[in-house]
Amino acid sequence: MTNRVIVTITGLTLLSSMSFAATAEQAGTYTGSIKTVVTNGAGGKSVQKETMQLDIAVDDSTTVTIGGVVIPTPTGGFYGATAGAIVYGVDSGGVLTVNVAEFSFKGTSIKGTVTGATVSSGPPPQLVTSVREAKFKLKKQ
Repeated sequence: MTNRVIVTITGLTLLSSMSFAATAEQAGTYTGSIKTVVTNGAGGKSVQKETMQLDIAVDDSTTVTIGGVVIPTPTGGFYGATAGAIVYGVDSGGVLTVNVAEFSFKGTSIKGTVTGATVSSGPPPQLVTSVREAKFKLKKQ
């Protein structure tokens, strides 16, 4: 778990060196797949492979769709010359799921990783009920 936190902090530090808007070359619709490993609090693991679509616009709006479900991206996205990052997640009935995706652009493709957590609802202290690590590869359409 400590390694995941360090990776997330490193990723957030990277965000500070990026702008919010994507370039015209980066903008577009990218589709492919994401493979996610979810580890629950008891240590049990599950693996999911789903379709993923990332819609990037030059106006700083970014839409993430996984398995046909659109997931909110409250920050839009952060983009550098060859890399980007987005924060996306869902608050469903007080259960918060947050993910940080870091990715690189190479030609017409995006390759990246995701680190995320699900936090329980209720009064403090809220507990992390599961963590996720994922890798994705997308191609511009």
